[in-house]
Amino acid sequence: MGKLPASPTAPQHPEVSTPRQVRLAPDTGNSSALQQALIPFDGEIHGASLHGDTIYVAAGEKGLVGINLRSQQVHVVKAYPGKSVVSARVEDGKAYIHATLPAGKNRHFSVVELNSNKVLYSQDLDGWSSASPAPNGRFAIFRKEVITIIDPNTGKIVHTVATPGPSSGGHRVGDLLYVSHAYPGGIAIVDLNKGEVTRHFKLSVWPRGIQVVGDTACLLYGGIGFFDFNKGTLSPLATQPEDHFFRILLGPNDLFYATGRKGIYQFDDKGQLLHTTAYPKPFIDGGFNLSATPGLIGIWEDHAVLVSKHAVHVLKL
Repeated sequence: MGKLPASPTAPQHPEVSTPRQVRLAPDTGNSSALQQALIPFDGEIHGASLHGDTIYVAAGEKGLVGINLRSQQVHVVKAYPGKSVVSARVEDGKAYIHATLPAGKNRHFSVVELNSNKVLYSQDLDGWSSASPAPNGRFAIFRKEVITIIDPNTGKIVHTVATPGPSSGGHRVGDLLYVSHAYPGGIAIVDLNKGEVTRHFKLSVWPRGIQVVGDTACLLYGGIGFFDFNKGTLSPLATQPEDHFFRILLGPNDLFYATGRKGIYQFDDKGQLLHTTAYPKPFIDGGFNLSATPGLIGIWEDHAVLVSKHAVHVLKL
């Protein structure tokens, strides 16, 4: 893969004919000079998580793989012989990993401390789930309408919380976990310390993603809307810049980012559209398909980091 090219005469947006080719801006020692890049990955990317300068890739039978954005060096973080890693979330120095087992639909879930590579928790689960860190070194597993809070030191369940609907997204802020759910639509606020739903809001839409700043939630439900927890009201964007969005996330400076078919959109907590970054034509021609990949996974030094099936994409905002 190599490091960023040092030639100061390299074009900012060289044309490419294949998504397997790296395209980079000149390297001046400052990431702000990087306009766009494609880092090929030798394998299939099932999911990914951005943590610092490293992308942690759920790489199937290759295990959990790290890709450093500065050096483009690749290393295996954790191997899972006989299993296929299908999702990974990294937060607070820990990786929350799901892998499929050779037979049946069961999943293997584990929590790994990255510095020591120590497995803090390991358990086979019946079916699919997702996970989030919780206070006091615990973590939460949410599956359908149930959230289970576990202490990895003892392996015991501390709390079991029933939510009003199957979870479609979650965002932890301190001791609180904000969970969006569809069928019916709503938002549940879970106190992870007490192990209970403290507030619940019914919605007329079916959200499939939530990110929270203060008293405002940005919701993804095909379009984009902003929910005011104080007023209990949902305000859709007056004008949706696209008819369909794929992912939302909270970035630096408490700004929300959403990906559509044409580009990436930046909003503040009042629902004001601040900036639009259109996908460059070579980016689209390279075979990037947002609807079939994990898509946007984070913001890295004023760049959007996206992943497709076989590559990492870095795009200047």
